[in-house]
Amino acid sequence: MGNIGHLNCEPGTHSSKSKPDPNHSEASRIERDLSSAPHQVGYMDDADPPMIRRAAGRIPHVCIVGAGVAGMRCADILLHHGAKVTIIEGRNRVGGRLCQSNALGHVVDLGPNWIHGTEHNPILDLARQTGTLTMNWDGRQAIFDSVGKQMEEGETAKNEEVVWEIIEQAMKYSNAESATIPAQKSLFNFFEEKVQGMFPDDKAKQETILQMAEMWGAFVGSPIQTQSLKYFWLEECIDGENLFVAGTYEKILKKIAESARKADLRLEHKVTKIVSREEDRRPRVSVELEGRRSETFDEVVMTAPLGWLKRNLGAFEPELPGRLKEAIGAIGYGHLDKGDKDIEEMRKGLPEKGIWLAGEHTAPFVALGTVTGAWWAGEGVAKRISKAWSLKEPE
Repeated sequence: MGNIGHLNCEPGTHSSKSKPDPNHSEASRIERDLSSAPHQVGYMDDADPPMIRRAAGRIPHVCIVGAGVAGMRCADILLHHGAKVTIIEGRNRVGGRLCQSNALGHVVDLGPNWIHGTEHNPILDLARQTGTLTMNWDGRQAIFDSVGKQMEEGETAKNEEVVWEIIEQAMKYSNAESATIPAQKSLFNFFEEKVQGMFPDDKAKQETILQMAEMWGAFVGSPIQTQSLKYFWLEECIDGENLFVAGTYEKILKKIAESARKADLRLEHKVTKIVSREEDRRPRVSVELEGRRSETFDEVVMTAPLGWLKRNLGAFEPELPGRLKEAIGAIGYGHLDKGDKDIEEMRKGLPEKGIWLAGEHTAPFVALGTVTGAWWAGEGVAKRISKAWSLKEPE
């Protein structure tokens, strides 16, 4: 996953569209996935019964492991529905990847510093509410060729337009033909085919476009030669502009943390094991802590980063099912091969055992690896738990 590489439009044009209708025949897989996500307005009022239903009539005690964006948003929604919430965080602060430093006399973000997409993006809403300064780039770039010579501005613009045109074509092709595209075919292979057709008699032009195309790999975190064309549709992003958070995420983080601090927040509490068992035909989940007594809850929401899950598969007792372990192991930064099924598996979690997963890695496809994705993932799990317990929003 690499959110900066998610495609939304050609730089400098930033075309946008209205919120998609999931039933519309032209809606992409990304749009259908987003429209059906549990964070959406109306999920709690949906007449469809939840996949998991708990005994109504009492207030559940939910433990959220991790006080990042997903964890704090999850806590906010659960508290709003009347649940009892405990947040356990290993660090001495909240925010997860969102953190700042003023060590050099000026506050800078040490984690994310972009807002990816401006259409229906709750993080942009928070930026506006808090008066956080954002800015967008005008698309101009200085490009140097393979021998260090700077391209002329006009040539740069034309070549860049070709690169983004091919990327958009690849996105549409991947979305429409994913089922028939060979698994070994890369985005680079697609570029090779396109430049040969566009510039059949200009080998130098072909080489230039292919070299510029390799910059895409720096965006998404893996070389374009290994970027799967079959699953390239997963790189689509929220519509609108990509905004740089010039004012840092500091005020946004404080705003997100306001309601979460109403929960029982335990900082510097490190989780070592999650033990699930059945008691009176319902799950009970014990959380074991480093140097502290274990505690037991009705539900546990794991918002630990994907890397932590990969390194600590043995922290779950009983052992996680094979398919879920495979899904956790398969997903990596900039590597989404077969990622749709793996991400869907992680989204499911193990609600029958009282264990739920939430984070950037379980977000709607359109927001994977982003702050927005973490927010939506936390909200979605909170609503699923609230619906399972028949919790209602206050009038």
